[in-house]
Amino acid sequence: MVDLAPLFALGQSLVEQAVDTSGTVARLETRTTVTDPATLDTSTTATVLAADLPALVVAAGNANATQQVIPGLDVRPSDWKVILKPAVTPPPVGAWVVVTASRDPHQVGRDAKVIGHVITSAGAALMVYARPGTPA
Repeated sequence: MVDLAPLFALGQSLVEQAVDTSGTVARLETRTTVTDPATLDTSTTATVLAADLPALVVAAGNANATQQVIPGLDVRPSDWKVILKPAVTPPPVGAWVVVTASRDPHQVGRDAKVIGHVITSAGAALMVYARPGTPA
């Protein structure tokens, strides 16, 4: 039987190098919105799950079609695939990914709501799928 551990270790190392050198940093958070019944004013409170995470943020879909990346998780071309190191705790569905730094100045400050995640079969990367423009 062939030992594939060195190949998987190489894959994980390549993912970590790509994430570390991407220049993108993200924060994972949950948000709670409360409405004051007397004034109907709303306030949103964010709870940071993890901060200063090196990340790769790319389009999750291609062309103009919705695709199913894993059973039960449909992604649209506008959705994000956020690639993180596998040691990061996967965020719950409904959490938020916020880009805090990027080489692309248009990406800084953008956020997207988590719709699912998957850890690659070799354990090399955590891929978080998120939908920008989703209301809190």
